[in-house]
Amino acid sequence: MALSLKERKAVEKRIASAVIRSGLNAGYAITVNDGEGMPVKRSTDHDEILAAMFSVDEEHLEFAEDGQRVGWVFFVYGNDGWDVICDHTVNLSDILGEANRIAEEVADAN
Repeated sequence: MALSLKERKAVEKRIASAVIRSGLNAGYAITVNDGEGMPVKRSTDHDEILAAMFSVDEEHLEFAEDGQRVGWVFFVYGNDGWDVICDHTVNLSDILGEANRIAEEVADAN
């Protein structure tokens, strides 16, 4: 059964929040790149980063360490919710554990 619009958005937000939290816990600063600009640059504030997301159909979170970009996670919104992470750099696989668990839980339930 497909998620309602409200449920899908909530799942996308849970997954994005998990990625942000894990990235910050790993010591990264995060930039929100919405394809037209960067409303948040190299932030370590979870709430600021999350608030800057979801204004477009797709965006990247760029992760930086010691001032240098080291990787990204690509989000595409509006599909099934659990599949919001579309792609990522391999070096960030370790921080996606919680987000992947949420995605699998939701996918298995639907």
